[in-house]
Amino acid sequence: MTNFVYSQVLASIAFAFGIASYQFQPRRYLLLCMCASCLFTAPHYFLLGRPGPATLMIIIASRFVTAAFTTNRKFMYLYLAITLGALLVTLKTPVSFIALAATFLGTYASFHPSDRFIRIANMLGVFLWFIHDVISRTPVAAIMEASLLASNVIGYRKFYGTRRKAIPRQESCKAP
Repeated sequence: MTNFVYSQVLASIAFAFGIASYQFQPRRYLLLCMCASCLFTAPHYFLLGRPGPATLMIIIASRFVTAAFTTNRKFMYLYLAITLGALLVTLKTPVSFIALAATFLGTYASFHPSDRFIRIANMLGVFLWFIHDVISRTPVAAIMEASLLASNVIGYRKFYGTRRKAIPRQESCKAP
């Protein structure tokens, strides 16, 4: 098998963890499952010759583990700095800036105490990763991101969706 095929297999495993992650409500479970997804996505990018996004995925996995146990903003700033430094060292193409924006957004969200906020911010971040993956020509990762967005929306609606108010029945207009 080629590196491309191996990369798509790893992306498929990451896909499963990513889909599952948004179906958990406890913040810690959500973040740890997202970590597992990143741990399979990183070697996927390495096999595609994309060291920048691969390095970001390793950092993101570490960030998710840290954020699962603390919301201390000092860690958020540390991960923002590490992310920027890693990107500057591994920068190959301008599309990496899309990955940087997605990672910055995810970093900010990860250290927020509300899983609701994490879900909302990750909707935008996942959309940015989707654009990155389409441009990078990695079909399984692009499908994964689109599915993650759908799973996130489903999970959000399941836990926080708008409840329909009961509509009072109207009296019939029949004559007495």
